[in-house]
Amino acid sequence: FGYDWFEKFCMKFNTTIVVVNNEDLSPQEELVQDIVSILHEFSCRLYGLRKYKKQIERDEEIAKELQDGN
Repeated sequence: FGYDWFEKFCMKFNTTIVVVNNEDLSPQEELVQDIVSILHEFSCRLYGLRKYKKQIERDEEIAKELQDGN
């Protein structure tokens, strides 16, 4: 989905598109593939936030200790 838009955009700037993954998918299969990719991206972002949660909490504790100590 959206290939036609990118093709017109590239033609406007005299560039070409090189298709590396040339699978023939139905529109439904392509849509499912796009949705799965989007879900995967957001899942990775949430996992990354959880990874730093303890570090953020520790930094907040240190900041609070510094404020209380002054």
